[in-house]
Amino acid sequence: MTLQEFKDLLNTIEPGSGAGVPCTIFADLFPPGVDDDKAKGAAYKVAQAYGLKIENRPDANSVWFYRERKVD
Repeated sequence: MTLQEFKDLLNTIEPGSGAGVPCTIFADLFPPGVDDDKAKGAAYKVAQAYGLKIENRPDANSVWFYRERKVD
């Protein structure tokens, strides 16, 4: 997955849903991966630019980018 493909995916996330990115793909997008503070910071900035939250889920070996559900 390219960074542009990833950004296109982020654009499709609806409120209350998200997209999980396997740690291996995360490392390709944000080298060297989830254990690096700079990589996490870069991922956070991208998520923030799309109005998303980010959560590392080591139990699922993935990083989730999600949009919080709107509360009426």
